[in-house]
Amino acid sequence: AVLLDGGSQASFPAVLGIVWRNQAVIFVNFFITTLCYPGLITSVPCRQFVALRHEHWFQTLLLTAFSLADIVGRFMTHIRFGLYHGNIGVTVVVRAALFPLMMFCIRSDLATDEISMLVVSAFGFLNGYCVSLALIVVNDIP
Repeated sequence: AVLLDGGSQASFPAVLGIVWRNQAVIFVNFFITTLCYPGLITSVPCRQFVALRHEHWFQTLLLTAFSLADIVGRFMTHIRFGLYHGNIGVTVVVRAALFPLMMFCIRSDLATDEISMLVVSAFGFLNGYCVSLALIVVNDIP
């Protein structure tokens, strides 16, 4: 039997009562990811890199940039930036703030290909970092 700090036996409702906030953060972070990847990312049009328009090479490069940035973010979780199980919910706000930028890249002619690549890379990095860190800090809950 698994015991909680108070010596009482752990049950599903008892454990859920302790970790539900962090589980909600993990769920919302994954929801944000599936909201944008790959659907919105592949909807970003190629505007300046004319040679990449044929057969959607620009969108393929955007997906590659997302994936590479995601990997880098996963390897950066040893740097916490003050994040712990009590404030990990901030990651949802930070990631959600990129959603309007993603829509800007899709809809606005002012969005250059470089800006689109930067926004998608930032989204990928934050995906790797925030989701992985949310999964890590849940283990730190006393």
